[in-house]
Amino acid sequence: MRIRKDKMIKAIDGIIADHDKRKAAWEKGLVTWEKERRQRWLREEKPKFGRLSKLITDSLKGGGVLTHEQVKEIFGVGRYDNIINLTPYQPDLMPNSPITLNSGQKLSKPTGVDIQQMQAMKKLLEAIEDDVVTDHALAKLGVKNVTPIFRAAVELGGLVA
Repeated sequence: MRIRKDKMIKAIDGIIADHDKRKAAWEKGLVTWEKERRQRWLREEKPKFGRLSKLITDSLKGGGVLTHEQVKEIFGVGRYDNIINLTPYQPDLMPNSPITLNSGQKLSKPTGVDIQQMQAMKKLLEAIEDDVVTDHALAKLGVKNVTPIFRAAVELGGLVA
């Protein structure tokens, strides 16, 4: 397969730009997600800890005891077991991808693009003097995983007959 070098470079630039755009959206979404998560914890979990604090204080002052049932009543238990759902706030928690914001927007962490490899590939292509490159020639140079670049270059009209 022969592809025009300028279209491959343009395809790489597009892949990198798309990745950077998705990465920026993910990072912005993470800030929003963390803010929403903190607000939700303050609204839903902090009052439980306040009630636990009051229970502990009242029990200790009155010479009483603190029972499992009292704590379970405050925090509840898991759906499938009898373990108390004690959920302290975890400030450095990284979410699984995708995240869903309160607005309903879903964001996925950008994956699957090795930016360093893309930049190296672009430099390699810029160093090649020919206007057309083949997958065979690139393979001889040790270049692998060029399918997304070739696909994007073909979509840009870079296929040479």
